[in-house]
Amino acid sequence: MNNMTTMIENELLQEHINKFGLKPQCIDGHFWVERDGKIIDTHFMEYDLICQIRGCNSNDKHYIKAPFMTQFIMSIVCKNLNHKQIGFGYCYKNAILEIKKNGGTLCFGSMGFKNKLKSGYWWEYGGLYYKSPLAFCEFS
Repeated sequence: MNNMTTMIENELLQEHINKFGLKPQCIDGHFWVERDGKIIDTHFMEYDLICQIRGCNSNDKHYIKAPFMTQFIMSIVCKNLNHKQIGFGYCYKNAILEIKKNGGTLCFGSMGFKNKLKSGYWWEYGGLYYKSPLAFCEFS
């Protein structure tokens, strides 16, 4: 496929998502930026409290990218939510502002913290087996 075909398919997909009106009550996933092989994601002090309660290390984050099409769909869904705020709880807007300021690639998926007491991670956003857009969405 060439770039023009991909662009047309992306526009059609965006049109269908907008028409369908996928507007979840809550999104259980996380956006971050990747630049030069590094993850750029603001650390908010709220994470420290969450990790203290959950028995996790707030300095040991783990990220799992969702499949490409899920990332694409969720970026459209969040763009349509049109959040104006920045800060804790507004990762899409934070990531978009970081990209505008310093460049990078928008990523979406799961983010968790290493558990201090047992093996594995506690997932603040998403989870180990989250793959589809609907897995990341909560509807009322």
